[in-house]
Amino acid sequence: MNSNYIRVPNDIIKNNKLKGAAFTVALYLYDLRNVKRKNTFKVRQSKIAERCGGIKVRSVQLACDTLVAEGIIERDKTIRANRTYGTYTYTITKQTGSYTYISTQAISRILTANLSNRLKATVLRLYALFAMYRENYTNTFFKSYKGISVALCVSEKRAVDVVDILCKLGLLRKCLRKTQKGDYTHNRYFVTAFVTGTIKRKRRQKKRNGTANTVSPSIRLFLKLRRPTNDAFLDSYDSTYYHVCQGFW
Repeated sequence: MNSNYIRVPNDIIKNNKLKGAAFTVALYLYDLRNVKRKNTFKVRQSKIAERCGGIKVRSVQLACDTLVAEGIIERDKTIRANRTYGTYTYTITKQTGSYTYISTQAISRILTANLSNRLKATVLRLYALFAMYRENYTNTFFKSYKGISVALCVSEKRAVDVVDILCKLGLLRKCLRKTQKGDYTHNRYFVTAFVTGTIKRKRRQKKRNGTANTVSPSIRLFLKLRRPTNDAFLDSYDSTYYHVCQGFW
């Protein structure tokens, strides 16, 4: 994958007819559209097979046939000057409705995992469903195994195994929930969010003579009033909040 996130229509994610390599190929073609910034482009089937986890070229042909039948893409043959067929030209058709952003780092982690190609396609589609289910800013959602199996068109036991694979790959975290009576209810899932870069704490500046900057009495009073009651956060809270106040004033 070439970009950081792929913008995929929800209708494609919920389409149960995209089985096997069809959904994986669709994600790669949408990634190419995001990179090239146009709906029509050329790409070799061998390259698609390589980027989609090393699947067979025949699987790419069958996957493209499914995508054409579902109206997701249009495929035209290129004729060379010597009247022989060349690279296919793909056109992404216009899709309406809402979209979901899927992390390419998560897709690469699934495609490079030590799994069969058939299982990779199932895990990838389940991760896309979870990315669609999650709530904004919290990356959490509630879902039963029965609901997951229905959405994925697999057995409930298969759904449990696929969820465990996502947890082992570090793409999902499962939290057990109980009712007020102590019975277990639907699990709560946390989808892993990939963030670029790190945040470092700003170092305390020093004066030219080597002594540390002094804090004015008004800022000391403000920090004392906003000081948390938990002693575990006192040291880190003072230094961090001081730099915020220093930038504000």
